Amino acid sequence: MASKCELSAAVIKLVLEEFLNKYYAIINFAVVFLPAIFGLVFYKKHKNSIVKYFIWFCVYIAIVEIIGSYRTMFDKIPSLNFISAYLDGTFLENSKWWYLIFWTLINVLFYAFYFGRIINNQILKKVIKYLAIFYFVFFVVFFVKGFDEITTSGQIPINIAQAIVIVIIVFAYFFEILKSDKILSVFNSVHFYIAAVILLWHLVMTPLIFYELYFNKSDMDYAIMKAVIFLSCNTLMYLTFSFALIWCKHQNS
Repeated sequence: MASKCELSAAVIKLVLEEFLNKYYAIINFAVVFLPAIFGLVFYKKHKNSIVKYFIWFCVYIAIVEIIGSYRTMFDKIPSLNFISAYLDGTFLENSKWWYLIFWTLINVLFYAFYFGRIINNQILKKVIKYLAIFYFVFFVVFFVKGFDEITTSGQIPINIAQAIVIVIIVFAYFFEILKSDKILSVFNSVHFYIAAVILLWHLVMTPLIFYELYFNKSDMDYAIMKAVIFLSCNTLMYLTFSFALIWCKHQNS
Protein backbone atom coordinates (compact mmCIF):
# COMPACT_ATOMS: atom_id res chain seq x y z
CA MET A 1 0.00 0.00 0.00
CA ALA A 2 2.79 2.38 0.93
CA SER A 3 4.58 1.78 -2.36
CA LYS A 4 1.39 2.50 -4.33
CA CYS A 5 0.90 5.77 -2.43
CA GLU A 6 4.50 6.75 -3.05
CA LEU A 7 4.13 5.90 -6.73
CA SER A 8 0.93 7.96 -6.99
CA ALA A 9 2.62 10.90 -5.26
CA ALA A 10 5.60 10.65 -7.62
CA VAL A 11 3.30 10.60 -10.67
CA ILE A 12 1.35 13.64 -9.42
CA LYS A 13 4.62 15.45 -8.74
CA LEU A 14 5.90 14.75 -12.26
CA VAL A 15 2.60 15.83 -13.84
CA LEU A 16 2.54 19.06 -11.82
CA GLU A 17 6.17 19.79 -12.59
CA GLU A 18 5.63 19.29 -16.30
CA PHE A 19 2.41 21.32 -16.27
CA LEU A 20 4.07 24.23 -14.43
CA ASN A 21 7.11 24.20 -16.70
CA LYS A 22 4.90 24.42 -19.77
CA TYR A 23 1.98 26.57 -18.69
CA TYR A 24 2.86 28.51 -15.51
CA ALA A 25 4.11 31.65 -17.28
CA ILE A 26 1.31 31.52 -19.89
CA ILE A 27 -1.48 31.20 -17.31
CA ASN A 28 0.02 33.86 -15.05
CA PHE A 29 0.40 36.32 -17.94
CA ALA A 30 -3.15 35.60 -19.12
CA VAL A 31 -4.82 36.21 -15.76
CA VAL A 32 -2.72 39.33 -15.09
CA PHE A 33 -3.87 40.86 -18.37
CA LEU A 34 -7.57 40.01 -17.95
CA PRO A 35 -8.58 42.84 -15.56
CA ALA A 36 -6.61 45.35 -17.64
CA ILE A 37 -8.42 44.24 -20.80
CA PHE A 38 -11.89 44.09 -19.23
CA GLY A 39 -11.24 47.33 -17.39
CA LEU A 40 -10.55 49.14 -20.66
CA VAL A 41 -13.51 47.46 -22.38
CA PHE A 42 -15.86 48.57 -19.58
CA TYR A 43 -14.04 51.82 -18.86
CA LYS A 44 -17.01 53.92 -19.95
CA LYS A 45 -19.12 52.41 -17.17
CA HIS A 46 -16.58 53.36 -14.48
CA LYS A 47 -14.95 56.50 -15.89
CA ASN A 48 -16.88 58.86 -13.58
CA SER A 49 -15.97 56.98 -10.40
CA ILE A 50 -12.86 56.15 -8.39
CA VAL A 51 -12.85 52.73 -10.07
CA LYS A 52 -11.19 54.36 -13.10
CA TYR A 53 -7.99 54.63 -11.03
CA PHE A 54 -8.14 50.92 -10.34
CA ILE A 55 -8.50 50.19 -14.05
CA TRP A 56 -5.36 52.18 -14.80
CA PHE A 57 -3.65 50.36 -11.95
CA CYS A 58 -4.54 47.04 -13.61
CA VAL A 59 -2.99 48.31 -16.85
CA TYR A 60 0.08 49.35 -14.86
CA ILE A 61 0.34 45.84 -13.32
CA ALA A 62 0.26 44.28 -16.81
CA ILE A 63 3.10 46.56 -17.94
CA VAL A 64 5.12 45.78 -14.81
CA GLU A 65 4.66 42.06 -15.46
CA ILE A 66 5.86 42.40 -19.07
CA ILE A 67 9.00 44.32 -18.12
CA GLY A 68 9.65 42.16 -15.06
CA SER A 69 9.83 39.02 -17.19
CA TYR A 70 12.89 40.30 -19.05
CA ARG A 71 15.21 37.57 -17.75
CA THR A 72 12.77 34.84 -18.78
CA MET A 73 12.49 36.30 -22.26
CA PHE A 74 16.27 36.53 -22.62
CA ASP A 75 16.60 32.90 -21.54
CA LYS A 76 13.74 31.54 -23.67
CA ILE A 77 14.44 33.43 -26.92
CA PRO A 78 17.64 32.02 -28.50
CA SER A 79 18.54 35.27 -30.28
CA LEU A 80 18.54 37.09 -26.93
CA ASN A 81 20.50 34.50 -24.93
CA PHE A 82 23.67 36.56 -25.18
CA ILE A 83 22.08 39.30 -23.05
CA SER A 84 21.69 36.91 -20.12
CA ALA A 85 25.46 36.43 -20.03
CA TYR A 86 25.95 40.17 -19.54
CA LEU A 87 23.42 40.21 -16.70
CA ASP A 88 25.09 37.45 -14.70
CA GLY A 89 26.75 38.80 -11.57
CA THR A 90 24.89 42.13 -11.71
CA PHE A 91 21.81 43.35 -9.84
CA LEU A 92 19.88 42.74 -13.07
CA GLU A 93 20.57 39.02 -12.83
CA ASN A 94 17.09 38.51 -11.38
CA SER A 95 14.04 40.73 -11.38
CA LYS A 96 13.15 40.59 -7.68
CA TRP A 97 14.36 44.17 -7.20
CA TRP A 98 11.98 45.26 -10.00
CA TYR A 99 8.94 43.63 -8.40
CA LEU A 100 9.85 44.97 -4.97
CA ILE A 101 9.88 48.56 -6.22
CA PHE A 102 7.19 48.56 -8.86
CA TRP A 103 4.85 45.96 -7.34
CA THR A 104 5.38 45.65 -3.57
CA LEU A 105 5.91 49.37 -2.92
CA ILE A 106 3.47 50.79 -5.47
CA ASN A 107 0.89 48.17 -4.50
CA VAL A 108 0.69 49.52 -0.94
CA LEU A 109 0.78 53.16 -1.99
CA PHE A 110 -1.97 52.65 -4.56
CA TYR A 111 -4.35 50.87 -2.20
CA ALA A 112 -3.69 53.50 0.46
CA PHE A 113 -4.66 56.15 -2.11
CA TYR A 114 -7.63 54.16 -3.44
CA PHE A 115 -9.30 53.26 -0.16
CA GLY A 116 -8.31 56.61 1.30
CA ARG A 117 -10.52 58.18 -1.36
CA ILE A 118 -13.41 55.80 -0.68
CA ILE A 119 -13.46 56.00 3.12
CA ASN A 120 -15.24 59.03 4.58
CA ASN A 121 -14.16 58.72 8.21
CA GLN A 122 -11.46 61.35 8.72
CA ILE A 123 -9.68 59.39 11.45
CA LEU A 124 -9.42 56.31 9.25
CA LYS A 125 -8.23 58.48 6.36
CA LYS A 126 -5.40 59.84 8.51
CA VAL A 127 -4.48 56.35 9.73
CA ILE A 128 -4.20 55.14 6.13
CA LYS A 129 -2.23 58.23 5.10
CA TYR A 130 0.34 57.89 7.88
CA LEU A 131 0.60 54.14 7.34
CA ALA A 132 1.46 54.77 3.69
CA ILE A 133 4.11 57.34 4.64
CA PHE A 134 5.56 55.00 7.26
CA TYR A 135 5.66 52.11 4.80
CA PHE A 136 7.39 54.23 2.16
CA VAL A 137 10.14 55.28 4.58
CA PHE A 138 10.40 51.72 5.94
CA PHE A 139 10.68 50.31 2.42
CA VAL A 140 13.40 52.74 1.33
CA VAL A 141 15.49 52.09 4.45
CA PHE A 142 15.31 48.30 4.18
CA PHE A 143 15.67 48.27 0.40
CA VAL A 144 18.85 50.35 0.47
CA LYS A 145 20.25 48.69 3.58
CA GLY A 146 19.57 45.13 2.46
CA PHE A 147 19.96 45.45 -1.31
CA ASP A 148 22.76 42.85 -1.40
CA GLU A 149 20.39 40.36 0.28
CA ILE A 150 17.34 41.40 -1.70
CA THR A 151 16.89 37.94 -3.20
CA THR A 152 16.73 36.23 0.19
CA SER A 153 15.98 37.50 3.68
CA GLY A 154 16.05 41.16 2.59
CA GLN A 155 12.48 40.87 1.34
CA ILE A 156 10.96 39.44 4.50
CA PRO A 157 10.60 42.66 6.57
CA ILE A 158 9.29 44.52 3.51
CA ASN A 159 6.73 41.84 2.64
CA ILE A 160 5.54 41.49 6.23
CA ALA A 161 5.11 45.26 6.51
CA GLN A 162 3.24 45.24 3.19
CA ALA A 163 0.81 42.60 4.41
CA ILE A 164 0.20 44.42 7.71
CA VAL A 165 -0.54 47.73 5.97
CA ILE A 166 -2.85 46.11 3.39
CA VAL A 167 -4.76 44.23 6.10
CA ILE A 168 -5.25 47.43 8.14
CA ILE A 169 -6.42 49.35 5.06
CA VAL A 170 -8.93 46.65 4.13
CA PHE A 171 -10.25 46.34 7.67
CA ALA A 172 -10.65 50.13 7.80
CA TYR A 173 -12.80 49.89 4.66
CA PHE A 174 -14.84 46.98 6.08
CA PHE A 175 -15.30 48.83 9.36
CA GLU A 176 -16.79 51.83 7.57
CA ILE A 177 -19.19 49.88 5.36
CA LEU A 178 -20.41 47.89 8.38
CA LYS A 179 -21.38 51.18 10.06
CA SER A 180 -23.21 52.57 7.03
CA ASP A 181 -26.00 51.67 4.65
CA LYS A 182 -23.38 50.66 2.06
CA ILE A 183 -23.58 47.18 3.56
CA LEU A 184 -26.96 46.76 1.82
CA SER A 185 -25.38 46.88 -1.64
CA VAL A 186 -21.92 45.57 -0.81
CA PHE A 187 -22.09 42.67 -3.28
CA ASN A 188 -22.65 45.11 -6.11
CA SER A 189 -19.56 47.13 -5.20
CA VAL A 190 -16.27 46.88 -7.08
CA HIS A 191 -14.54 48.17 -3.94
CA PHE A 192 -15.79 45.22 -1.88
CA TYR A 193 -14.48 42.57 -4.27
CA ILE A 194 -11.12 44.33 -4.52
CA ALA A 195 -10.82 44.56 -0.73
CA ALA A 196 -11.90 40.98 -0.10
CA VAL A 197 -9.60 39.35 -2.63
CA ILE A 198 -6.44 41.36 -1.81
CA LEU A 199 -7.01 40.55 1.86
CA LEU A 200 -7.27 36.84 1.05
CA TRP A 201 -4.22 37.00 -1.23
CA HIS A 202 -2.00 38.51 1.46
CA LEU A 203 -3.27 36.20 4.19
CA VAL A 204 -2.37 33.16 2.08
CA MET A 205 0.85 34.34 0.46
CA THR A 206 2.56 36.16 3.34
CA PRO A 207 3.25 33.05 5.48
CA LEU A 208 5.13 31.53 2.54
CA ILE A 209 7.88 34.15 2.74
CA PHE A 210 9.14 32.64 6.01
CA TYR A 211 10.02 29.49 4.11
CA GLU A 212 12.26 31.43 1.70
CA LEU A 213 15.11 31.25 4.26
CA TYR A 214 15.02 27.47 4.08
CA PHE A 215 14.24 27.15 0.39
CA ASN A 216 16.64 25.04 -1.65
CA LYS A 217 16.32 25.02 -5.43
CA SER A 218 16.84 21.26 -5.38
CA ASP A 219 13.74 20.86 -3.16
CA MET A 220 11.21 20.36 -5.93
CA ASP A 221 8.40 19.55 -3.51
CA TYR A 222 8.58 23.04 -2.02
CA ALA A 223 9.09 24.69 -5.41
CA ILE A 224 6.00 22.97 -6.84
CA MET A 225 3.91 23.74 -3.76
CA LYS A 226 4.86 27.42 -3.85
CA ALA A 227 4.24 27.69 -7.59
CA VAL A 228 0.80 26.06 -7.31
CA ILE A 229 -0.24 28.30 -4.39
CA PHE A 230 1.06 31.46 -6.05
CA LEU A 231 -0.58 30.65 -9.38
CA SER A 232 -3.87 29.75 -7.66
CA CYS A 233 -3.89 32.96 -5.62
CA ASN A 234 -3.01 35.09 -8.63
CA THR A 235 -5.68 33.42 -10.74
CA LEU A 236 -8.33 33.95 -8.07
CA MET A 237 -7.33 37.58 -7.51
CA TYR A 238 -7.22 38.67 -11.14
CA LEU A 239 -10.35 36.74 -12.10
CA THR A 240 -12.15 38.43 -9.18
CA PHE A 241 -10.93 41.83 -10.38
CA SER A 242 -12.23 41.02 -13.87
CA PHE A 243 -15.57 39.77 -12.55
CA ALA A 244 -16.05 42.91 -10.43
CA LEU A 245 -15.33 45.26 -13.35
CA ILE A 246 -17.77 43.39 -15.57
CA TRP A 247 -20.54 42.58 -13.07
CA CYS A 248 -20.72 45.59 -10.78
CA LYS A 249 -22.69 48.66 -11.71
CA HIS A 250 -21.44 52.23 -11.80
CA GLN A 251 -20.07 53.40 -8.45
CA ASN A 252 -21.11 56.77 -7.11
CA SER A 253 -17.67 57.12 -5.55
